[in-house]
Amino acid sequence: MSNMYDMRTVHMQKPRIQVDFVATTNPTKMNIIVSIIPAIVRNVMDFTLLMAGISLNACLSLFIVLNSTMHTSTNCYIVGLVLSNFVILLEPLERVLSWIFGIHLEMNLDYVFLMSFSTSVLTIILLNIETYVVVCQKRSHLLKPLLKISTAVKGILFIWAMCLMATAIELHLYDHFVKEITYDIYVSSTIMFVIFPCFIFVLLDYFILYDLIMLKSKTGMWSSKDMERFIFLEMQLSSDYIERYLGKLDMLQESKLVQLRHSIEELRGSSVPGYATLLRFLRATEFSVEKAREMLTQSLHWRKKHQIDKLLEEYEMPQVVKDYFPGGWHHFDKDENTRKKFIFYCGTDYQEQGPGGLSEYINQEFIPDFLGGSSEVRDNKHY
Repeated sequence: MSNMYDMRTVHMQKPRIQVDFVATTNPTKMNIIVSIIPAIVRNVMDFTLLMAGISLNACLSLFIVLNSTMHTSTNCYIVGLVLSNFVILLEPLERVLSWIFGIHLEMNLDYVFLMSFSTSVLTIILLNIETYVVVCQKRSHLLKPLLKISTAVKGILFIWAMCLMATAIELHLYDHFVKEITYDIYVSSTIMFVIFPCFIFVLLDYFILYDLIMLKSKTGMWSSKDMERFIFLEMQLSSDYIERYLGKLDMLQESKLVQLRHSIEELRGSSVPGYATLLRFLRATEFSVEKAREMLTQSLHWRKKHQIDKLLEEYEMPQVVKDYFPGGWHHFDKDENTRKKFIFYCGTDYQEQGPGGLSEYINQEFIPDFLGGSSEVRDNKHY
């Protein structure tokens, strides 16, 4: 009987799991970092990463916040990514405070890592969605609301609120069911913040590329604006593109050009003039973004009011001019004022005097008055 009672007592007792006392008192349970390098080396690395991370992210944030021309929806998402970077910097901050000041913070690094990772992934998803709408859904009624700063701010706040709740629920389940559902927690977290976002990335990029390929098959050329936005999610221009099509610009001038582009796009949506036009207004105002934006806005309003852009579309050139006038509109002049050039070929007899010279029949002063620009001769071509 005594043996039966003893065995029954043993089986009725709850099983105990032997755990480390330090691990149970530490709030971090999942992402426990075991250092394999000397403590002094790691402390120096943590201090370097902390200082570099704080300074770079703070400078980027201040540059966006203090510059009114940078107040766009895209830059709002960049600020959201900066906030995620500050969250992950809490881990080296904890070690630096312990190393230098002897302050030991009981910080749950599980929460820090999961929050930083999940918010970054979801913010990048919103950036991809914005790129898809701008490139593939230009006529959609969602375009203008999506490009508003208020929409971006609401999206970022929603992401952080959702990640706060999801991470808290996940860690709460882990604390209470360490052995039973640890595998399920890892699987669900991987699906939610790794597999599903990657699927969305691939799907959106496929739609964007498909739309660009279809556009090329119809028009015979790539849309440079859409390709720029697809390749540079912040709508940045490459240095090769600028130097080839717009002329040589320094880094500050390139930055001013991109800022003006963002500012006008915020006001007008997708109907933004080309980079050559933007650059002409910047040069006219000595690369003052505020003055160029004001001047360009007034010009666009005047052109729309008087329907200037429809003049060339509605004008029908006489047939005799089509047959005997060898000229037409050419590309922009990247080395001077970026205005569009009207070129016509006049042969080698243009400047000759006497019988047969074209100068007897065409007045040089009439041509610039008619076309609205300057007139000059280069290599037997009249500009």
